[in-house]
Amino acid sequence: MPKSCEQCGAPLKPDLKFCEECGAPVVVEPHALPKTPPEKPAPAVATPPLVPEPAKDRPSFSLPRLVGTVTIIVILCIIALVVYSGFMTPQPDLGGEIHSSSTPIPTTKVTSTPVTTMAVPGDGSATDWYTRGTALYDSGDYSGALYAFEKATTLDPETANAWNAKSRALHKLGKNEEAIVNVNKAIAIDPVESIYENNKGIYLRALNRYDEALSAHGVAIALDPHSAFAWYCKGLTLDDLGRNQDALDAYNVSISIEPNFEDAWYDKGRTLRTLARYDEALIAIDKAIAIDPNDAYNWNVKGLILEDMNRYSEALAAYEKAIAIDPTYQSPTNNRKNLLDEMGK
Repeated sequence: MPKSCEQCGAPLKPDLKFCEECGAPVVVEPHALPKTPPEKPAPAVATPPLVPEPAKDRPSFSLPRLVGTVTIIVILCIIALVVYSGFMTPQPDLGGEIHSSSTPIPTTKVTSTPVTTMAVPGDGSATDWYTRGTALYDSGDYSGALYAFEKATTLDPETANAWNAKSRALHKLGKNEEAIVNVNKAIAIDPVESIYENNKGIYLRALNRYDEALSAHGVAIALDPHSAFAWYCKGLTLDDLGRNQDALDAYNVSISIEPNFEDAWYDKGRTLRTLARYDEALIAIDKAIAIDPNDAYNWNVKGLILEDMNRYSEALAAYEKAIAIDPTYQSPTNNRKNLLDEMGK
């Protein structure tokens, strides 16, 4: 409130609305608001861009996602079929070399499944075909095995073992010329593998090309001097050439490497009989029988040795044992009959 009247200058009393001297109205100014410091501006906040919230409980449709889902289902079905096929297919035995038995090799084998309709194993790779071929070979289906090995070599012509496997199947089918061509491809790829050279010798021997066979077995032994089988095959070829003592030496090396090699003992006994060393022959053949008492060939040769030694009753017993083991094996039956005729029985 002003202390004096603005009109006459007379002093004013507090709370008066008019001047007591002149009656002029007293003008009262409004109270001023107290001053306060301004607020600090709020710090700027980095606000993330708005992302629309997905609708809940409502699947969205996407064509690429649908195609991906269908593809996964198809792949799972294929895997299930492959696994089922694996359980239904005999597992192959990939180990071991081919043994050249004294038993005649069958020249043909009818496949249980036509090769033109054979299912592609696994994903159809060279390895899958090789595995299938090995299983067929082990089951005695040599035509089917040949088809599978041909597929393997076509898909991967640089795998020596596939060419060697193909040659084995051809040999079992009596196609030794072709077998040599294929094993030569294996040798060209892997010239330091003893088994390939030894198999080549087996095929050459089957063609009566004994000198070439002997050379191949020699290469095999040079590559692996500790291969009992290569020494054994060399012995067989030396026997074919009439070099019986050299053959006997080869069998002895084979046996020294693998003492329980039945075939080596058998052929050692047979060769000793050829050399008229009957006592030694009998010892060798008895060793073969001890290793495999259910081999009719062993018992038949024992009968021949005993007959050479004029031990006829024992010879008859040996022939009869061979016949009991394998009634389809004609040699002991004929030997027994001839011996009975000589004995006048």
